[in-house]
Amino acid sequence: MKKKIVILCLGSVMAATLFACGSEGGEASASAENEVVQQEETDQESAALEEQPKMIQSEQITNDGSSVQVFGDVEQPEESYSNKEEDNTQAQEKGLPPYKSAVSGSIEEAITLYMWKEFGFDTPNEEGGVNIPAYVIVKNATDGDITKVYGNFCVYGYTLDGTNMVCTNGGSFPGVFSLRQNENGYEVAEFEMAEDGSGHMASLEKICGDDTELLDLMKKAENADDPENITARISFLRMYASVNNLDLKTYQDYGWDPVSLAEVPMKENEEQDTAGESDQAE
Repeated sequence: MKKKIVILCLGSVMAATLFACGSEGGEASASAENEVVQQEETDQESAALEEQPKMIQSEQITNDGSSVQVFGDVEQPEESYSNKEEDNTQAQEKGLPPYKSAVSGSIEEAITLYMWKEFGFDTPNEEGGVNIPAYVIVKNATDGDITKVYGNFCVYGYTLDGTNMVCTNGGSFPGVFSLRQNENGYEVAEFEMAEDGSGHMASLEKICGDDTELLDLMKKAENADDPENITARISFLRMYASVNNLDLKTYQDYGWDPVSLAEVPMKENEEQDTAGESDQAE
């Protein structure tokens, strides 16, 4: 039997069960009981997080109140897996398992199958390595039976060093995918990609048309250091780790410190909100 596990958004946690605590025995007794309950809640939250699968990006692209789910629900078998440490050891000795979309028939799967076929990402650059996507989707639009998905479709190559995914190569493919639904989910009808070099900006403007807001979002999505891009990398790596039962804690680009897969970068609007709250507190 299989159970469905809904992919949660980055930073979300399973709700802990609340316990009521009586006040018998006076204030000192109530205080002691509260401390015990708080400790129990903390332990339960920690246990819940340990059990929670690391599939945390639930990407929905919306248009006029409707939504298209990029990833959807993930099915995992109920049977127990082998020890993660053993799986990591096997992955280092025999090579990392190839990337496979978590949801059959999803938009993400259709895009990934296209990228793997057209750009050769089904074959890693490094022996024993794996290519993993990190798609930053900024907008979708529907035109008849065609769904257009705008974004920067990045792919990174990794090898495994302990629990650290070491990045060996990468590619950025900004553009718009045109997809249509079929009996199996989605298929790519066309991919219009921005040009490299001197014609890059002109081609990006052509893709976005008169939508200046979309153009700004597309340019922002090309910044590898933008929180959205980092979040996408973390999200896909955690999803890959969960699907393959691997214990992955960080990723690392050449010449840089490892980045924790447990940390979610703060977005600009969140930074502004935090700054505003601090000003109000003062």
